[in-house]
Amino acid sequence: MAAPKTPSGSASNISGPGYEPGTAVLALWPGSGLYYQATVVRKQSGGRYVVQFQDKESSVFTLPSGSVMKAPRTATRSRSRSRSPGRRRRRSSSRSPARTTTKSPARPPRSPTRQKPSTRDEPKSSPKKEPTASSTRAAAVEQETKVTERRRSRRLSKDDHAAGDSAVSSSLPLEIVQEEMAANTTTDGPVPVILDSSSSGSSPPEKPNFEFGGPSGALSTVVSLPLMILALYSACSPETCSIQDVLNTKPPPLATLFSLKALAVVVVWLLFHVFLYHLPLGKVVFGQTLRDGTRLPYKINAFHTLIITVVEFAALVFYGDKVGLQIDPVYVYDNYLQLAVAATFVSLLLSIFLYAYSFREGAMLAAGGNTGNAVYDFFIGRELNPRIGSFDLKVFCELRPGLIAWVVINLCMAYTQYVKHGYVSNSMIMVNVFQMIYVADGIFAEQAILTTMDVISDGFGYMLAFGDLAWVPFVYTLQARYLVDRPFQLPTWAVAFLIGLNMLGFFIFRAANGQKDQFRTNPQSPDVAHLHTIPTSRGRSLLADGWWGMCRKPNYLGDLMMALAWCGTCGVQHIICYFYFIYFGILLIHRQRRDDLHCERKYGEAWREYMRKVPYRIVPGVF
Repeated sequence: MAAPKTPSGSASNISGPGYEPGTAVLALWPGSGLYYQATVVRKQSGGRYVVQFQDKESSVFTLPSGSVMKAPRTATRSRSRSRSPGRRRRRSSSRSPARTTTKSPARPPRSPTRQKPSTRDEPKSSPKKEPTASSTRAAAVEQETKVTERRRSRRLSKDDHAAGDSAVSSSLPLEIVQEEMAANTTTDGPVPVILDSSSSGSSPPEKPNFEFGGPSGALSTVVSLPLMILALYSACSPETCSIQDVLNTKPPPLATLFSLKALAVVVVWLLFHVFLYHLPLGKVVFGQTLRDGTRLPYKINAFHTLIITVVEFAALVFYGDKVGLQIDPVYVYDNYLQLAVAATFVSLLLSIFLYAYSFREGAMLAAGGNTGNAVYDFFIGRELNPRIGSFDLKVFCELRPGLIAWVVINLCMAYTQYVKHGYVSNSMIMVNVFQMIYVADGIFAEQAILTTMDVISDGFGYMLAFGDLAWVPFVYTLQARYLVDRPFQLPTWAVAFLIGLNMLGFFIFRAANGQKDQFRTNPQSPDVAHLHTIPTSRGRSLLADGWWGMCRKPNYLGDLMMALAWCGTCGVQHIICYFYFIYFGILLIHRQRRDDLHCERKYGEAWREYMRKVPYRIVPGVF
């Protein structure tokens, strides 16, 4: 993962012609992308500087001129007591895994501490007792929790901004701090403070960077996606499954689309998962560093929720009559469209609430969702991490109610097929098993979602709310619903082929993501240390070998192979059954192109070199 951008242009834009020994500067801590106060010790040939950081160990590094900049005058310390908690210099003792720069031989490399230089009471020669791993971890988590709560509870006022006791003034270019949350953090404990910028970003940018066709595209998407669910339901009915039938079929009366009972089922389902979320299960981890320097805590217990939900669902289906709470899975099949409409209605209400809630004081806004256009901001999501207390609405919706509903609706379809035909076909069993493995794997790796664009950069608005609560459970279950009324048995060769295709896709998906995560968290691991990388000007390296040397998105290839296997369980009679594969292919191609543009802006020539070395996007040798 890369470090934050340096200011646009060449290093000469910020470093000046040269620095004499003793000059106070801001220097890039090697491998981290973070700038800290330092002093020039001497200048070497080739434009390199030996600098001494102002941490406990007075760490000494040799850095290129592009990693050294003049310290702004506003970076001096203020004695004001009304300091912004988001701008305090508290440095972690955590070590950056990507550090490769040679350090003074007097000490082994250690990351800068968060202690203020003026508070160093211990002489350098004093022996120090090395803390144990457990004590260090416990102290770090406790400290980060306190800091995070203070930072979130008090926002930077204008007076604080002027007084600013941060090690670095917020007048530094914003490019230095953009995307730091994705570049220099893990999810297990505190990290070094980043250069601070605006706390909330409440003012819209002068030139909004619209995606998805801008406001008009956002409005059409808000209207068309619910209609797509209705069209898919009409196109694949018990009697037929044809695009032509959709064009010739009149839409059902509006009165038949909405059901109070279906709405109650959706609301109870959501409340049930809110209850499970708050159970004392799982663990709490910290997410990525936000632009105000805070890291939010997240409860990781979605896999517990999945197990509890499936077990309780089975118990109430088969033994619920003994306690008066029996569930009839056939209800889901019979009222599929009404449930989808109810889920869409709830996601719309949630989106309206999220948009209004984002105008409260202190809300941190998403960079792409604060354009000033109400329609676009409503669609894309205005606030980055909307929370009610410690309950994070976005992360909750991402993995729990929608994905788990996908599994449960599939099970309801299998039960209904058994009730209608007296057996469950091998095609129905396969689609249930394939998709349950996929969902369980994603939920088991719940912590990984904290590093995704959805969480660290996208706002939470209609796009994600509708996708999580309505699109996923009522579009991705199309194959299982189709098979309820067509319980054909696949031949042995087809079963073997589809199992092999799904297993190969899952292997590629999991291996590629695993290699990427290991390189990101521990690049010195023997599994990835030998792989070829491309250095960047941001102090990080791009993985250009292994899975990521075959194509730029090998995990997408695995995803598409699994999608094809799921659709293949329905045979080849109806193209509608392959909607998921077609839609997902378009989505992943769009994402890949979006990532290329994003990374080219972020890494510049290094990314262009990577694209030249790895020319294929998703399918090696083809595309």
